[in-house]
Amino acid sequence: CLQMSSQTDQTISKLYLASCKGNVTEVEQILPYLSLYELNRIEPNGSTALHAAAYHGHVNVVECLVRHKGVYHNLRNGYDRMPAEETENLVIKELLGQQDVPYKIRERFISDY
Repeated sequence: CLQMSSQTDQTISKLYLASCKGNVTEVEQILPYLSLYELNRIEPNGSTALHAAAYHGHVNVVECLVRHKGVYHNLRNGYDRMPAEETENLVIKELLGQQDVPYKIRERFISDY
């Protein structure tokens, strides 16, 4: 997560901070009030809230963001990486639609529904 100073407090979005910390309750509360721009905002470090949640392995936050209409899964961050490329977590990769996830993981999702 971004280190905050008094100068950056106002430039880092609440959605990014909640996503970075894995606070799915706060993410769910914030989402309905955000514009399309705010949902996909590139933060000062070059990443979106979805990049942060994926990077930190917050499956529940990634799932919440993916379900929300308007959150783009294919935006590249300042390191030219999409959210699925920021994680080693196979569940998150599957949620983000990465194609090279082993069949066993995909099968798990199909059988869960």
